[in-house]
Amino acid sequence: MSSKIFVRALLAMLAMAVSACSDDEGASPNASDLRDLDGTCLFDDFGDSEVQPPLAPLITVEDVGLYASDFTWHADSAYVVDYSRNAVHRIDLNRHALSKNYIDLGQDAGPYSVYADDEAVYVTCQGIVQVVKVTHAGGQKTTVLDGSRVKAPVDVVTHEGTTFVADSEYDYADASRTGGMIYAVTAEGDVISHKTTSPNPAFLHIVGGGSESFLVSVNAGVVSFSATSDPTPPDKSCIDVWNIRDFIEQAEVSPRTFCVTGASLGRPALVGEELVLGDALQPSLYAISLDDLKSASSSDAVLRKIPVAASRNTVMTPVSVQGNLAAVDYNGQAFVWFEDGTPISFLLTKSEAAPMGPIDVLYDDVRKQVLILNSAAGSVSIFEVRR
Repeated sequence: MSSKIFVRALLAMLAMAVSACSDDEGASPNASDLRDLDGTCLFDDFGDSEVQPPLAPLITVEDVGLYASDFTWHADSAYVVDYSRNAVHRIDLNRHALSKNYIDLGQDAGPYSVYADDEAVYVTCQGIVQVVKVTHAGGQKTTVLDGSRVKAPVDVVTHEGTTFVADSEYDYADASRTGGMIYAVTAEGDVISHKTTSPNPAFLHIVGGGSESFLVSVNAGVVSFSATSDPTPPDKSCIDVWNIRDFIEQAEVSPRTFCVTGASLGRPALVGEELVLGDALQPSLYAISLDDLKSASSSDAVLRKIPVAASRNTVMTPVSVQGNLAAVDYNGQAFVWFEDGTPISFLLTKSEAAPMGPIDVLYDDVRKQVLILNSAAGSVSIFEVRR
């Protein structure tokens, strides 16, 4: 079973009622700083009236797809994966105009993740089992990898002309077959692959530059689901770290590995001198310093846990906003802002409103805006940064 089923199953398990937000500030001691801004409810849950919301609602772009799974931004555009329409939509970040079906991937393509660089937009497609590249100029589409190599491509990034792809071999029917591969496709068309040290690679991230460029693979591990209980975390969830030059040039190379138990590591973000990783099963984040990440040795102890007071069994996705750590809380329908290391939660929607499902978040440092992908609502909420 492909990883798209894993993510959809996880989202289904996490669906629950969101916290209440009343117009009566006296109704709750935690809502002392309630603000209703253009229909969006933002308040701190620490009862500190001096705390101001770090974001101001700007606009919400609707109809970007039912349970949209991924988005990215580059230059003046944001690109949103719409699995239900086999397409990638484009949002003009200057005019906030939506171009639907900007990339039409064809029937049953099953687009899953998206990435963009100066040359093209890259999309992993699990239905047709391909990674495709679509140029900005003219929209020419080529296949980077197909089913002869990959089984369930889940993420793609590029670095200095090389395309990296995470391929999950997640198999619900036979856990012994669960593994994962990372592929590199060079500008010359050479294909290099290395196996991950733990199952289900879900996210890729590039750190550094030149000879000190590193590829980080976030391996979510195997999560067990039950209709009557909370998801069971994997035995371990790990990040693999390769020096990119070694990955490409050495036939046999092992990554440095850092693992945690009782968690399923999620999407990473570079915040200052730390790589911060989300957690798909509990309200927490994990961080590793760049020095530890690049060091010659591995130690699980260098992964620092950052707890967040939020709803249980939630997807936490970090983001760097002007060098400050923030995150979105899927289950709590909230944006979490870290003020001097202290997490402060701001609700993104009123309790009577339909769930938004904030699953991913980006910071546009050109326009100083935060973009939040709401998978349940099929929308992208855009906020101006006040800080």
